Amino acid sequence: MSGIHYFQRYSQKENVVTNNTLLLFSRLYSESPLKFKLFLNELLDDFQINVGVDFQQQMKSKSSIPDGSITQESFKLSIETKLSDNFDISQLVNHFDSFGNENTQVLIGLGPKSISPNKENEIKKELKKYNENENKRIQLISLTFENIINSFIEVTEQFDFELRGLIEDYEQFCLSQK
Repeated sequence: MSGIHYFQRYSQKENVVTNNTLLLFSRLYSESPLKFKLFLNELLDDFQINVGVDFQQQMKSKSSIPDGSITQESFKLSIETKLSDNFDISQLVNHFDSFGNENTQVLIGLGPKSISPNKENEIKKELKKYNENENKRIQLISLTFENIINSFIEVTEQFDFELRGLIEDYEQFCLSQK
């Protein structure tokens, strides 16, 4: 089951939480690709991810000038969700192989608390070796559910009643799952 669903098909709590988080993301994107772009860039701090297509006209290439073009930057965010501070270093290292040749490659460790500094340093050491050996540029970001909630609120307006209701419900869901 690789799609995200409104009606849960998962029994494992981590998978339910991940599905609901991705559903939140997809609903924001459906409502406004621009707000989704702002949300990701707010959430991921140091990254400037370009979400959506770019329309251009009369852009010179090496040997011609096409009348128009529609392009999209590639990025991949892979997410590992934990419901406590039990991120497994070997599991995260194995996730490095989930990336291809995307322009932006980010592995997100998502949990109620950030990845502990010791674990994060160990993972980043492994990631540095992997990136050098495999010619990749994967970066690790540790996020909390609170980060998601705060960033979502930051990019939505008071009058975005549906989106505000959605994030309030997501926050209540997170609290109910502890």
